[in-house]
Amino acid sequence: MRSYDEYRASEHEASLKNMRRIMKQISRYLPAFWVKQINDFIEESGYCFDFEIVRSVEGHDKVNHGYRFKVFVDQYCDGGFVGDDFAGSVCIPIKNGNYLKFKYEM
Repeated sequence: MRSYDEYRASEHEASLKNMRRIMKQISRYLPAFWVKQINDFIEESGYCFDFEIVRSVEGHDKVNHGYRFKVFVDQYCDGGFVGDDFAGSVCIPIKNGNYLKFKYEM
């Protein structure tokens, strides 16, 4: 039987593999500059997972995030030890009514 740490490590590796697959698809739609900006945003967003391309937006428009693209965020307080952990989903427009969607935890 696998330990919890082994399970989390395998889940994390599967999530990274999925993210790379989705980002490869996105690179067909967007210039390299935009793909890099999106990758930088993802790196700053905490633990990210469940990447997918969707046709509808969840969340509210967040303008002042320091990047040139629009971001829609659906965030909630995730509790944590002192009540300051956050989680939710992010949608980023990519092209032709499609959005990159992923979940995050901070």
